[in-house]
Amino acid sequence: MESMEKIPKSEDGNEMAAFQSEMRELKAKEESGELKTAHFQELNPNELTDEDREIWEKLQSKELSTEEFSMYRTKVSRGRNASQKHFVGFIGNKLMIQMFEDKRQDGK
Repeated sequence: MESMEKIPKSEDGNEMAAFQSEMRELKAKEESGELKTAHFQELNPNELTDEDREIWEKLQSKELSTEEFSMYRTKVSRGRNASQKHFVGFIGNKLMIQMFEDKRQDGK
């Protein structure tokens, strides 16, 4: 598995802008009560990074492993970016739900 430091950055910024826009939409849904995660209340999408975007894309494509998430969570926990820390909580919850649903489907 590649280390997180080797994740390529988006070259033109369009991927990052789209990611931040998607996070702003999730934040607005939480503020309106449509989404209830408690992770977006204090999250500033502009403070998220390419690394966060990559983790989100891997989660969406069901390619995020628990090992990779653990490395990401450890790295973020050592930093000072509060928005990333809220995002880690959100990703962790989503990953656990994804794993539960996959296991449930395997049991059918």
